[in-house]
Amino acid sequence: LLIAALKARKKIRALLWLSICIVVIINLMPTYVWERFEKTKIVEGPATGDIASTTRRFLLAKSAWRMFLTHPLFGVGVGNYFWECGKYEAVHPGRAHTTYLEIMAELGIIGIFLFLGVLFHTFKTLKKIMRNNSQVSSYAWGLYIGLAGFLIAALFLHAQQEKVLWFVVFMAVALERIDTQMSAEKEGRVAQMRRKKRKRVEEVEVVS
Repeated sequence: LLIAALKARKKIRALLWLSICIVVIINLMPTYVWERFEKTKIVEGPATGDIASTTRRFLLAKSAWRMFLTHPLFGVGVGNYFWECGKYEAVHPGRAHTTYLEIMAELGIIGIFLFLGVLFHTFKTLKKIMRNNSQVSSYAWGLYIGLAGFLIAALFLHAQQEKVLWFVVFMAVALERIDTQMSAEKEGRVAQMRRKKRKRVEEVEVVS
């Protein structure tokens, strides 16, 4: 919706309608959504060891950072954060609730560099397609904005294993193949036109 509003001819009117839609959506949200926000303030019974959700997330993230500092190169291994986090902070086992810290804790600096390298290449590929191929640039724009939004959300989620993330990455690869094929076909047509033009010039020269 935001992209459509920014591309609209009358941007002010489009943004105004977008704001109205957002207000309406917020007011129509079911009560359990707001209850989820309220739950972050609740401290549950001490017998279960539960603590406020925000505090727990902070401790899990802090545990991930300390785990990374202890095993900076290779981390503690894929899937081991859940079992090891209690050794670094007084918190019950859980996920780090932040993609980047959890990858750093489990795969170390090598893993996070590889992960960020894949994302950087994906953004670079999509940007190249947006710049060079007007026929599929809208698809590239959609993937670019979607991936950027997903990675911002990943600051607060353990999302490295989400299928949507890797689907976008693989879609970018497929789009790059399509772009390469279309460029090759275009170059072939241009070369063919040049050969025809050259042949006509040669025929004219022979006649003259």
